[in-house]
Amino acid sequence: MNELKNLALLYSKTDSSILIQGESGTGKELFAQSIHNSSNRKNGPFVAINCAALPEQLLESELFGYEGGSFTGAKREGKQGLFELAHNGTIFLDEIGELSKPLQARLLRVLEEKEVMHIGGDKIIPVNIRIISATNENLTKHIEKGTFRKDLYYRLNVFNIKLPSLRDRGEDVGLLAIHFLKTSSTLNIDYDAVFKNLTPLLMTYNWPGNVRELNNIMERIALFIKNNAPLKWGEILEMVMNKSEDRDVINLKVPTSLNIKDMIKSVEKQIIASTIIRCDNNHGKAAEKLGIGRTTLWRKLAP
Repeated sequence: MNELKNLALLYSKTDSSILIQGESGTGKELFAQSIHNSSNRKNGPFVAINCAALPEQLLESELFGYEGGSFTGAKREGKQGLFELAHNGTIFLDEIGELSKPLQARLLRVLEEKEVMHIGGDKIIPVNIRIISATNENLTKHIEKGTFRKDLYYRLNVFNIKLPSLRDRGEDVGLLAIHFLKTSSTLNIDYDAVFKNLTPLLMTYNWPGNVRELNNIMERIALFIKNNAPLKWGEILEMVMNKSEDRDVINLKVPTSLNIKDMIKSVEKQIIASTIIRCDNNHGKAAEKLGIGRTTLWRKLAP
């Protein structure tokens, strides 16, 4: 990762296109943003768009803009496209492999001519942009299938960065876990002890969602620690990673050293924390599932 960071820093000093490859959740946009921040364009805009998030016609209007009245639903005054908004800066095109062939052709022209034209317009608009694209797919296979243009691929892939999956950088799992735990809360705990006990357990997992998934897991764990759930690390991971066979079963640990009132309070916190996790940290949904108000939920979670 240090080598890749140094490579990204080197690439940032150019204006050439960069293709970032890696599985979902490995940090492709983070690298793109960092390259922009280290470049001569850092004072210009950084504009990002996911090419798979919008249908073809809407994506085209977002990228290139349009003249007023050029299609049904268009704004009367027209609209600037993202290429224009990224002028003197960087545009990040995520999931570039999802672009349709017509849009690939239009993008190729932007790369070659540094100019765009609005949908329904007849005016050439020059743009000074740097394009960073990303994909979690093998574009060479798309080229073989005829679904991705070879000439566009070589225009986008002037410089290349391949980000490893989290399972291929296992020694980083514990370090990243503690980092995310610290940023998820202001817990007053022994992080060295957490690192020692938690890292071996985390390294047994395959992490299909990569760093993004690890971040989510540590946010859930922070919730358990914050509410003093009396569970062992293995049991916490079993719950927050949804690895148990029956997700609707909540395994409670009753601390018998407490009086009956504190025992009930402890069990309530475990049930609430587990329900929040099962509701993807949606407190409103969790409160509804538990049959209590959000105010009551927050009150019962309080130390």
